[in-house]
Amino acid sequence: MPLKKGKSRKVMTDNLTKLMHEGKKQDQALAIMYSVASKKKGKKK
Repeated sequence: MPLKKGKSRKVMTDNLTKLMHEGKKQDQALAIMYSVASKKKGKKK
């Protein structure tokens, strides 16, 4: 299931929980969570 995009505490916690339930180790889950939270969206014109 895809992770939610966003930087709010709720979204980041939900993503971390989802990754941990998928069997990821905590360090790897944190790295993925921060990576998804820091991705920038495209430029608006």
